[in-house]
Amino acid sequence: MPNYNPRQLLTGTLVTILCVLAVAPTGITDEVKILALPYTKVQVVNVSKDFIKFTMLSGKTVAKPLVSVRRVILQDFPLFSAAERLASSGNYKDAVPVYEDAIKGLKERQKKLLEKSAKLRKNDKTEQADRLARNAKAKWPKKLFEFRLAQAKKPPAPKKFGKAPGRSPTKPPKIKIKSKKKNLNACPVCNGAGLAKCTRCKGSGYVKCTHIDNKKQKHANWYDKCRKCNGKGKLPKDYKKKIPYKYKGKWHTRTKLVRKWEPCPDCVSIMDERGVKTYVTWVCPHCSKSVYKGYVKCDKCSGAGKLKCDICKGTGQKIKIIIIQDKTKPSKKQPIKPTDKPKTWKP
Repeated sequence: MPNYNPRQLLTGTLVTILCVLAVAPTGITDEVKILALPYTKVQVVNVSKDFIKFTMLSGKTVAKPLVSVRRVILQDFPLFSAAERLASSGNYKDAVPVYEDAIKGLKERQKKLLEKSAKLRKNDKTEQADRLARNAKAKWPKKLFEFRLAQAKKPPAPKKFGKAPGRSPTKPPKIKIKSKKKNLNACPVCNGAGLAKCTRCKGSGYVKCTHIDNKKQKHANWYDKCRKCNGKGKLPKDYKKKIPYKYKGKWHTRTKLVRKWEPCPDCVSIMDERGVKTYVTWVCPHCSKSVYKGYVKCDKCSGAGKLKCDICKGTGQKIKIIIIQDKTKPSKKQPIKPTDKPKTWKP
């Protein structure tokens, strides 16, 4: 076995680390967020009409669509980075003037970089001078700034989480009767509106259906799932198939069971209240065509959910109740007798 000196091993490892650092790209401190995925420690290289290109720490260049960009933080452009932080937090109004100031400051930055490159050329530092000149003549920062400014001026609308397509509401909503503040000169029940909630449907305008068919039989739901196919609409059918095969120069046949699915003849497909396709044998003729499956319009209010107030009869005015007492008849009340003296308590 060869004997290794520990000092030689340490020096070898240090040399390899320094070589890796020298090869690794410098200035990779930018951040790019594509939709919900953030890319940290990258360097933006170019921006076109549709794509943004940046190099990662491993040296690999990646191109992503410009529309899916949610935030870009550049170390060389602190004003633009501040506008990006405002826009990403949802404060678009304050971000627009910062974007405009960043676009105006591009010309001053270009002049300063060209002056620095000229000074470096005089000191025979051509590589650094060429790099600064390239950064000064780059057109992608202006494209990126203008694109992000246009997005900030037209922010995305808030998402509306509606119901799934083909899905009907399960229960009817309750109707609220709008009325003003309490009016002393109006009806105390309807507060001058002249309308009151229906006592049968409680303001919704719909009542649960009884699900009675023509034979006067009551069903549990507004449809009966097919029991033959369990609501799938298909039935399995097995049959034997002869398959030929060759063995020792002679042809033989063997049978194999094959299963096929055929449509069920007893059921019909419908869409239930959840928007799922089901196969049924019976559908309620009363509530199947209703907006709210399983509910029928109220007979008392004819689906309005409101009725005339019983007290004011729809006028909304205050009704005074006057009690007239007949003074000719003697009052039934007997005269109050004087109370006895209070009894003293004895232990």
